[in-house]
Amino acid sequence: MAQEAVDTLGAALPNEEVTATESARASARALYKRGSLVWAKIHGFPSWPSQIRSLRPLEEAQPKIRVRFWYTNDDAVLPLSKIETYASRTPIEPKKIKSKTVCKQYIAAVEIAKRILEADGAKNADGNQDAEEEVWSDDEEAAAAQDEEEGEQVPLSEWLTEGHPLCGASVARTFGKSNKVYLGRVTRWLPTAEEPLFHVEHDDGDQEDLDEEETLACKRAYERVAPAKQRAHEALIPKLIARAKREALANLPKKPKSEYSCFVDATRPAVAAAHPNASIAEVNKLLSEKWSQLDDTEHQVFEAEAIEDLRRYVGECEAKGVEVESKYLRRQRSLRGPVSALHIFKEDSEATFNIGADPELLTAEVSLLLQQGWDDLTPEEQAWPALPSAVKQVGRLTCPVRSQQEYERQAAIERTRHEAELERRRESRGRRDGREKRERGGKDKIEGTFQGDKPKPKSAKKSRVQESTTPEGGDKLSGSHA
Repeated sequence: MAQEAVDTLGAALPNEEVTATESARASARALYKRGSLVWAKIHGFPSWPSQIRSLRPLEEAQPKIRVRFWYTNDDAVLPLSKIETYASRTPIEPKKIKSKTVCKQYIAAVEIAKRILEADGAKNADGNQDAEEEVWSDDEEAAAAQDEEEGEQVPLSEWLTEGHPLCGASVARTFGKSNKVYLGRVTRWLPTAEEPLFHVEHDDGDQEDLDEEETLACKRAYERVAPAKQRAHEALIPKLIARAKREALANLPKKPKSEYSCFVDATRPAVAAAHPNASIAEVNKLLSEKWSQLDDTEHQVFEAEAIEDLRRYVGECEAKGVEVESKYLRRQRSLRGPVSALHIFKEDSEATFNIGADPELLTAEVSLLLQQGWDDLTPEEQAWPALPSAVKQVGRLTCPVRSQQEYERQAAIERTRHEAELERRRESRGRRDGREKRERGGKDKIEGTFQGDKPKPKSAKKSRVQESTTPEGGDKLSGSHA
C-alpha cells in the first residue's frame, strides 16, 4: 500500500493544496531511509536489489533517489517510479534472464540482499538498518557534488583549449566492479590556484572534470587499450571536436540585431498574415519594399531598438568575459547619437577627478558648474549643501579643466558626425532602393519578352539561299567566274 502511495504521487495525503510533486516527495521521505534495501529498475535490466545511498535528490524539481546496485556497486540516481520497497516483490527466476553474465550478477545480488535481511542489523522486512550499523556516509559524495557544482560555475570562457600538453590527449577510465573501460578525450583545461582541472568528454557523451594526476593516469591507461578500440575512438574525435565547438558557440551571447532585423521582426507577422499564400521569398520581398518606404522618423524607431540590442550584447560579453567583435564596436560608435556639451563635460570631469557619484545625482550640479565654469566657483558655491561630497572636493581642486567653449566645440563636432552618419545611411538606403528597383525592372522586362509571341526564326533553307546570292541578287559563284 505504501508503494501505491508513491506511484500515485502521494494521493493519500489529505492536504489538497499540496502539489503532486510535493506529495510524492513527502511519501518517499516517509517510506525510504538511507540504507534501505529496495528494488531499483533501469532500462535493459530486471529490477535489481539495491541500497539507498542518498535522499538529497528528493529536493530536485523532479524528486529522485540515489541508489547503489548490489554486487556491481554501480550508483544511479533514479526517479521514484523506478524504485520499490524490497518487500513489494520477490526475485524473478534467474533462467528468465537471457544474458549469462547478468544472470550470475543477479543471483549474487539477490544473495547479498538475503544476507542483509538475515543480519542482526535488519529491523524489518523492508531492509532498513540502524544508523549505527551503517559504515558509509554521503559526505564524500556531497563534497564531490559541491566541487562539481563549483566547477560548473566557472564561465566557459575561462577554460583554455591549448597551452597544456594534456589538451587533446586521449584517456581511458574504468568504472564499476567489472572495470568496464570508457574512452574519452581532454577537450579543455582550467588553470587554477591549487592545481589545473581537465575537462574530459567520453565517447558515450558523459563528461567529467579531472585533476592533473587523474588525467595522467587515464592517459597511461589509454596506452594499454587494444589497438582496435583506439582506432574506433580516434574515428570519433572529429565528432567530439565538433560537439565542443557547438558548446562554445552556445555559450556566446546572441549577436545583436541590425535596424533592418528589428524592422523585420516587428513587421513579418503582419505581412505574413496579410498574404497567407505567399512564399518566404515573396514575404521577404514585401518586407524589403516596406522598408524602403519608411521615412527618417520611422527609421529612428528601429535604430533605437538596434542600439538597445547592441548594448545588451556588449553587456553580456562583458559579463561572460567574451571579447566583443570589432565590427560591433565600430557599429556601436556609428550608432551613437549626438552628444551634448553637458554630457561631454560630465564624462570629462568624472574621468579627470574620478567622481564616483550617481550620474542622476550629478546632473543638476554639473549643469550649474558648466554654466559658471570651474574657475568661477566661489567658496560659498563649493559649500552648497546640495552638492555631493565628491563635487565639493572637485571644486577645491586646482587642476585645470577645459573651458565651456571647448565643450561646446566638441558638441558641435558630435552633431556634425551624427548628421554625416544619418546622411550616409540615407544615401545607402537610396542606393539599395535604386538597385532593387533596377533589379525588379529588369526582371519585368525579361518576363515581358516571353509573354508575347516568339518571333519566327528564319528557316535554314532561306538562310542558305540568302548566303548564296549577292546583295544585288546575282549569284556569287557566277560572279566569280565572270
